[in-house]
Amino acid sequence: MQITLRLCDSLHAKVREKARALGRSVNSYLVQLIQSDLQLAESRVPAETTTVKKSPVMLAAEELLEWSIQHEGEEPDDDTIMREFGWSERMIPARRSLFKALSRKDSRFKEVREGFIRKTFDALNEMQDVWGKIKDFDRKLLCERFKVSGSYLDVILKALWARDVISLNEDHATGREEVHILGYPCESQGCNGIISMKIGASPQCPKCGWRR
Repeated sequence: MQITLRLCDSLHAKVREKARALGRSVNSYLVQLIQSDLQLAESRVPAETTTVKKSPVMLAAEELLEWSIQHEGEEPDDDTIMREFGWSERMIPARRSLFKALSRKDSRFKEVREGFIRKTFDALNEMQDVWGKIKDFDRKLLCERFKVSGSYLDVILKALWARDVISLNEDHATGREEVHILGYPCESQGCNGIISMKIGASPQCPKCGWRR
């Protein structure tokens, strides 16, 4: 009891001293301390957050996105989805639609897809002859090498064609597909850009601005 009284007296003396230094009354200073304590306590209370439970469709679409990221950015066909995920054909459209929306916003997906476009171009670049051509081009070789479907490889080849770094033609003599290399890879470290050599094209890398 005596110890408690002594502590109270000591604290009260410090309060009086502080109030006097501030030119305030003891009561006024105590009110300020109480208000400060209340504000501090309120600020320490975490803001109430509402946890939104994800729907089964959203969870499935996220699962499909992760699969795609692990498979070079490929969007699997219906047969692959039913085999890999066990979904019925009726379940696929809504999940695929949501997957596409998620993939457009996901930076990891974009990075993987761009990386595979460059990886495919590098493979074609290795296959060209001294004239910059790949005669009797066999798409199955790349599909087997990268373990992707023919439909996905077609998407990637069309993306390279749209960037004016390759052209796809048919050899009239043999009827086989022929690829012309019209670009070269950016040599800037860490960049997966491809530079077109077509007349009128910029000599700079479209991604980082590097030029020879």
